[in-house]
Amino acid sequence: MTLEPGQGPGAGGPRHPRLVPQRAPRRTVDRRYVAVAALAALAVLLFILNLSWRPGPPTEGPVEPGDQAKLWNAAAGALLKSGVKPEWMRRQGDELRVEVPPGVALQVLNFAVQAALREEGAEILVAKEELVPAKVELIFGLNNQPVGRVNIVESSSARAGKPVRVAIVVDDFGYRLDDDIKQLLALQVPLTIAVIPGLKKSGQAATMALISHKELIIHMPMEPVSGRVEDNGFAIYTTLPDDEIQARVEKAFDLLPAAKGMNNHEGSKATADDGTMRAVMRALKRHGAFFIDSRTTKQSRAYAIAKEVGVPCRLSDGFLDARDDEKWVRNKMWELIGRAPAGSKRLVICHPRKTTIKVLLDMIPKLAEQGVKFVYASEIVR
Repeated sequence: MTLEPGQGPGAGGPRHPRLVPQRAPRRTVDRRYVAVAALAALAVLLFILNLSWRPGPPTEGPVEPGDQAKLWNAAAGALLKSGVKPEWMRRQGDELRVEVPPGVALQVLNFAVQAALREEGAEILVAKEELVPAKVELIFGLNNQPVGRVNIVESSSARAGKPVRVAIVVDDFGYRLDDDIKQLLALQVPLTIAVIPGLKKSGQAATMALISHKELIIHMPMEPVSGRVEDNGFAIYTTLPDDEIQARVEKAFDLLPAAKGMNNHEGSKATADDGTMRAVMRALKRHGAFFIDSRTTKQSRAYAIAKEVGVPCRLSDGFLDARDDEKWVRNKMWELIGRAPAGSKRLVICHPRKTTIKVLLDMIPKLAEQGVKFVYASEIVR
């Protein structure tokens, strides 16, 4: 408070002083604080908006001609680097058709083209690969828009000569006769059925094979290097005298008189022994029968001794089902049969497993459509 002027003690006599209120100084708000608060509020608002925003689908627009050309060049370049000749390729519109001769690995070409396209930023929209008939189909694009198609096939003109002749020997008959085996026997193509003598179902299996117009051979148990083989009175051992070996072969033909020949069941040790094989071949010669060497050992002497004795013999070209895996069996069947040169012969062995039968039922008709001729083993054994 302050005294009003003229009211002090020296101003004309005693008076009560009059108090006059003093004004408080005016407060000023710092503008910096206002700016900071505004910025904080804006940041919060943007954060909330960001949480509620989601990116939409990528824009699907037309692919520029330059980008298309770049992808076509990448695909063609990958094929050329992989050994494809320019005359094997034909471009028409949005399709590049490639016809390669038998023996060219389509899987390798498929991988090379996909890798080259992806390196240029392309999307692989469709990728299919089939074994029979051999073909690869790729559809590629950009921005979810298809640009082109690459079809790689095996040239049909390459198979226009003599057909491939193939004998399939199915081992291990005699253990069982289930619906899968009956389906296989019902297949209307020549097959050679190898029956193990002396098993519970051996006689019935042989009868069903003959009724189904299949060829019958004896799947003779023979001594392996390790492990064991069915010893049911027919097994051939290297320790047996020659007359006993021949007697066992005779007994097998007595049980399966319609058999045209024989192949070995196991036998990695027996087929590597000259004396044992010589006794077997002499018995086969008396029956006018042939022998198929299953090649269970690289040391096998069966073929050489058969030629020495004068018995028709053929080496197996391989097992279709060394692994009980469907994909593996399909690939092996394509490798041993599908890629065989025109006019060649193949003798392959498999087993009556569920997986193998499924593949045979599917692929044999397809291979036949491609010109493969299925025959009995006796037709290609010399």
